[in-house]
Amino acid sequence: ARQRQQLREAKRMLAAESLGVVLANRNGPEQGVLSGTREAVAAAAESCRRRGFAATPLPVGGAFHSPLMQDARKRFVQALKKIRVTPGPVPVYSNATGARYPDDARLARRRLGDHLLQPVDFVRELETLQAEGIETFLEVGPRAVLTGLAGRVLQNRPVNLLAVDASSGRAPGLLDLARALCRLAALGFPVRIGEWESPVAPAD
Repeated sequence: ARQRQQLREAKRMLAAESLGVVLANRNGPEQGVLSGTREAVAAAAESCRRRGFAATPLPVGGAFHSPLMQDARKRFVQALKKIRVTPGPVPVYSNATGARYPDDARLARRRLGDHLLQPVDFVRELETLQAEGIETFLEVGPRAVLTGLAGRVLQNRPVNLLAVDASSGRAPGLLDLARALCRLAALGFPVRIGEWESPVAPAD
């Protein structure tokens, strides 16, 4: 409860002090990411520290999910017009709106483009998935940061959280992957363990 209160206080601080930044990521009940110019972010970090909030600078290449990405959005939208977008068999959810991407290609492109300006609401996306019956979440990629965040968002709920790099590099990658696949099989998913040592077909 105290962690949720801190995030609400941070939102009020941004509104009250006109710091020129936006809450670009809502990653959990106690973690958010601020986006803006370097100067504005530095000033906001100092305000956070004065109020007792931890503030850590992130090494990123732009003020993502903020109005400062407007020019990038224009170029991105133009590039998207050259790509054929068709609905697939597996639904894809937006972590800006928390809802499924629409089947209409025009609307899907617009949502993709707008996401450069819109905040990430990882909390809403996870809660939407869980509410629609998703009980198992698998993080694919280096480390297990999202798995940890998901655990805090969906705590005390009947979900299974797995990561292909559960040890975040501290254990051999193949061991982490094998454990993830075995756990998926134990949960009843159709994992073809027999293909673990099958030779890989050469690329054309």
